[in-house]
Amino acid sequence: MAKLSRLLWAVLVFVAKPALAENFTYKQYSASSEGWKRGFVFAVAQHQTTINPNEEPPYSTTRAFQRCLSGASDAFLERQVETYVARNPGSFTEPMVVVVIKALHDLCRSEIEKR
Repeated sequence: MAKLSRLLWAVLVFVAKPALAENFTYKQYSASSEGWKRGFVFAVAQHQTTINPNEEPPYSTTRAFQRCLSGASDAFLERQVETYVARNPGSFTEPMVVVVIKALHDLCRSEIEKR
């Protein structure tokens, strides 16, 4: 239930306040509670594993993310984002959605390149 709550809260950032999501940087993210950060990262990861209507079949990028992120916990994903930010200090000022997507792409690079 706690995971669902975190997921719903993070989704609200995307749906209810898209302007906030665009301007939400690492500084604000890092000041958030651990549960909220996990929910935010988990929501972005879920989005990456969902078929994008703009992607052509056979949906190779989405399928690569599905394979790569299958079974990944929200805590694991949150640690991956922290690791990515530590290695890429320029990401401090980027929108957090972009940072998470880049971190997930970095994590799943080998699966994505298999396409």
